[in-house]
Amino acid sequence: MVEILRRIMKSKFDYQLEDYAIHEIHRGRSRVVLYSTILFVVALIFYLLDVFEVFANFMSLGIIIVLLAVLIVAPYSLTKSKFEAIIVTPKHLIQRISKREFIVLKFDEITDFKIGEEGILIKENKHKIVLSTDLFQEEVEPIIEILEAKGKTFDKEKDFMIRPIKVIINDNSVSIEDDEDITETEKIYEKYHHEFPILTPGFIEEINFRNSLIDDALIEGDNVFLYLSTLEVKGGHPENTTFDALHATDCLFVIENMKIKKLYREDLNSKDKEIEELPLDVEGALDYIEKAVINEWKLDGKTIEMSFASGVYMLHARITYDEVIIGWKQAK
Repeated sequence: MVEILRRIMKSKFDYQLEDYAIHEIHRGRSRVVLYSTILFVVALIFYLLDVFEVFANFMSLGIIIVLLAVLIVAPYSLTKSKFEAIIVTPKHLIQRISKREFIVLKFDEITDFKIGEEGILIKENKHKIVLSTDLFQEEVEPIIEILEAKGKTFDKEKDFMIRPIKVIINDNSVSIEDDEDITETEKIYEKYHHEFPILTPGFIEEINFRNSLIDDALIEGDNVFLYLSTLEVKGGHPENTTFDALHATDCLFVIENMKIKKLYREDLNSKDKEIEELPLDVEGALDYIEKAVINEWKLDGKTIEMSFASGVYMLHARITYDEVIIGWKQAK
C-alpha cells in the first residue's frame, strides 16, 4: 500500500512521502450479522430435520438459499468496511478506499468539517473523507488538533487556537508542536552564545574595529562570520558597565545576509596605487580578508564601508546587511 501511495503522491501532488502514520480501521462485529447468523442456523436445523423426515415438509432447499442470502450475505455486505485506513502526513489527510484508490486532502485547503452519525466528515471542495467512529480516540485527537490549529473546524469559538504548528510523526504516532517564528539572529545566538558568553545583536556603532586582526573568515548560508583577535567596546555598549572602553579578545563579528555592493583593492607598492576591481562575490572576498587587519570603517544605516590591510594591498568593500551580532570571550 505504501509504495502505491508514494507513487501517487509524487506523480499527482509532487510530494515525497516520507513521514506518515497509518491508522487501520478495526470495526466491531455487527449485531445484524450476529442475529442473522443465529436465525440462519435455526432455519438450517429445521431444514435438516425436514430432510431426515423428523418434521416432514417443513422447509425446502429454496427457502434455505433465500434465508442464506437475506440473513447472511446481505447484512455482511452492508457492514463491510468502507473506510479501510486513514493515513496522516505533515501536510495531508488521506483515506484508502481500495487497494489502489486514495482520497487525498491537504490540511490547508479543507473547506468543510462536520460531525455526523458515521463520524467526522471532512471536505476539500468535492473530495471528502470520513473519520469513522471505529478509529481509536488517540488516532482521531491529533487530527482534530491539527484542524483546530489551522482553523479548519470552522468553529468561531475555537479561533483562539489558530496558530502556526509543526506536525510531528514518530513511530506511527501523530503529534503537533507550536511553530514559533525564530529569527535568523535568534538561531545564531542559540548556536554561539555558549562559546561566546558575551554576544549581542546590534550596537555596531559602539564597537571600534581599528587594528582588529581577522583570524578566520567563514560563510554559512547568507551569513558571514569573522573571528577577530581583538576589538574595542565603547562606553555606550550595553555590555560595558564602565565609563572606559573595554579591550575584548577572542571576538566574533557576524554579518547577517551580507551583500557586497562594491569591492576593489589598491596595490600600495604601486606609485599610482593601481586599483583592481573585484567580483562582487562574498565567498571570494573572504579569501582576501583572512589574516587581514581592519583599517577603516564607516557606518550608514545598514551599509558599511570597510577597508582591510593585507600585505601590499588595501581592500575596500561596501557591504549591506540585515543585522550584526558581535561577541567576545574576555574583556578588560
